[in-house]
Amino acid sequence: MPMSHPFVADVAPIIVSTGPAKPVKLGDTVSHEEMGKELAAGSVRFHLWDWSKSDLSHVTLNPVPTGRPWLVLPDGTQLLYDAGDTLRLATGKVTKHAGFELKDEMRFVGMRSSSSGKFVAATIHERTEVKQVQVDPPLFGSKHWYAVRSIDLAEGKILGEFPAEGGTACFAADGQSFAYASRDHVITRRETGSGKLLNEYLPALSLHGCVGIETSADGRFIAAGHYHGEISIWELATGKLVLHHAFLRADGERDIFFQPKVMQFSPDGELLAIASGSRLKVMDTKTGAILKEHYHETTPAFVHLRWGPNSPKDNRWMTLVTYASPAEFSRSGKFPPQPTADILPRVFEWDWRAADPMARTKLEHREAF
Repeated sequence: MPMSHPFVADVAPIIVSTGPAKPVKLGDTVSHEEMGKELAAGSVRFHLWDWSKSDLSHVTLNPVPTGRPWLVLPDGTQLLYDAGDTLRLATGKVTKHAGFELKDEMRFVGMRSSSSGKFVAATIHERTEVKQVQVDPPLFGSKHWYAVRSIDLAEGKILGEFPAEGGTACFAADGQSFAYASRDHVITRRETGSGKLLNEYLPALSLHGCVGIETSADGRFIAAGHYHGEISIWELATGKLVLHHAFLRADGERDIFFQPKVMQFSPDGELLAIASGSRLKVMDTKTGAILKEHYHETTPAFVHLRWGPNSPKDNRWMTLVTYASPAEFSRSGKFPPQPTADILPRVFEWDWRAADPMARTKLEHREAF
């Protein structure tokens, strides 16, 4: 029984994942056999970590809601499932919400909530169209069709649904607007309540489009990461292009494999922190200057980053969270080898101006990374 995808709250210092019967520490290695022990049918066991207090999890046993868990709401108290159920982790209470109904061939491929947790932007894979090229031998290609749906979670109401491309969307800091990539790869912003078109940020993104969107907390900027190692930043309100930047390797060549999927602006908007796999960059928002880079071959992928509580004063500290990763493999001789254990997520703190990230193993103790 492998671990489910760990979920990280956008505001609270909370990580949620499945796990074994007993509390475990962030970064521990847990076998798949332990994951399923003492787990009754019809129930699901979650581990909650509040990394601001401890690296040891709190274990909850809950009923299984309908569907698949997609995100933990920003305050870290509830999991949202793709059928519209929310599971309150402390009590096990399941609440059903309308607005998540899909036709049989459709499925959700991404969800993002506003910072208040009131609104959800859900990206839908509508269908796949297979095309045949009339050559000998024949060639086949496929086109995927997407849409983005805005939902008032509290009211259980669909606010709007629009053609989109890919699986990423983002709310502005105040939750009153959201942005996504259109089918023409144009980053588009709409009013959350009415669906009114507010901005189309030009130029459009390159082939294969958008991998990440982020807005600044002060409401000044919006950034979009390109599939092939580029980033664009605009003024959120006016649509004016501030920066288009192509990432470079150490040898000066284009780094087309650096995908800006995980991003966050510093509280004052002057810097943008970016994670692509196990690689980190801190960039000047207006000039594109790369102020700091960090890379380590053995680091699991960073799936979440945020600036620390002291950052408004000095833009120095940030917190990084890694994915869970397979740790041990079967020795049966089969290929590919099957993982039999997982390394739990890890939390790092990074004073990017002075040092490399440090693993946070206890509240009062930090281990060199």
